[in-house]
Amino acid sequence: MVVGVLCLALAGCTAGPPSRPAVTAAPPADPMAGLFPQIAAAGPRQLGPTCLTDREIQADLFTRLRTQMMVTGLTCAALLDRPELFTAYQGFLHTHGDVVLLVQRELGWVLSRGRPGSPDRLFDTYVTGLANEESVLAADISPVRYCTLRSDQFRTASRFTAWDLQAYLDEAWRRQVALYPRCAA
Repeated sequence: MVVGVLCLALAGCTAGPPSRPAVTAAPPADPMAGLFPQIAAAGPRQLGPTCLTDREIQADLFTRLRTQMMVTGLTCAALLDRPELFTAYQGFLHTHGDVVLLVQRELGWVLSRGRPGSPDRLFDTYVTGLANEESVLAADISPVRYCTLRSDQFRTASRFTAWDLQAYLDEAWRRQVALYPRCAA
């Protein structure tokens, strides 16, 4: 009723309060924007002949992020003459060192389920393959374009808290789980 009285006092209107223009809210910003750059349609490398649990899939997704950050830190630091990029990657490793070790152990055992060899050595070989693929990708699309496409992902991920990292891995799992051979629940 206050709006009605105010309307009558100010404008002498008789048809009730003036209509408000429709307000359209901007869509909420995607908190994951830039974290999944569309660079190439590459599926996961073969981890072994067996299916993977959701935890093992997330371990692989973490390893992929870590490898992308490593290649970005090395490639873009040199290309753009910004050594702080590699320092940021090292900070990411330091912040999430417990996850790095856990994932290395987890994927090492996954890889050893189908291949002979030490889990640590198999993991190192796997990560080297991922890094080589990422480096070839950077060369194929041009290092400058690669650095541009990975920059948002790198900048955001290098500041991840443990909670942010888990949120990223949950979203990465949601987006990419169909690419993995999953074990029946």
